[in-house]
Amino acid sequence: MTTEACDMTRTSSPPHCIVDEDYYWDLIKFSAEDHIFRVPKHRFMTDSETFATTYGLDRAHGSEDEFTAEDPFLNAVTLDVTAHEFRTFLKAVYPKQLQGELTLTANEWLAVLKLSTKWLFNGFRKMAIEKLSPLTDMDPVEKVRIGKEFCVEGSSLDAELLPGSYRGTASLSIAMPP
Repeated sequence: MTTEACDMTRTSSPPHCIVDEDYYWDLIKFSAEDHIFRVPKHRFMTDSETFATTYGLDRAHGSEDEFTAEDPFLNAVTLDVTAHEFRTFLKAVYPKQLQGELTLTANEWLAVLKLSTKWLFNGFRKMAIEKLSPLTDMDPVEKVRIGKEFCVEGSSLDAELLPGSYRGTASLSIAMPP
């Protein structure tokens, strides 16, 4: 029986490929509390220059291949928000359903409003304001507090939500004895 020697010095070069400029996304890791999130970096770079600059997303944060069980926090961008708030924000940024309208609870829309205001994600801020505006079961005083806390003067929330809240508050104060 004869065998031919295997040429161990021969190496094959990887096939030539072109990385697609639109659909080859970098992933990024974020940590909030004791949770790790790994999502496409794209929306965080394009939707808020402030966020990208604040958290240094224009600098290298490792690659998607660097996730290890030994140190899952390796190269993660640490956020000063709760894991629940960030998970809720991600529901708006990267919704799991592709069809239909994004449905979040009022509290979830408030979390989106909070983080989009904090990080200047203006498109998501506007969306949260539009979703919160028609809510009629929210306490008028709470609507005013939310409007003031998240600086919504001059927005559709101010035009649609707050005037009714002020009217509701005014009618309550008028009903009270002087």
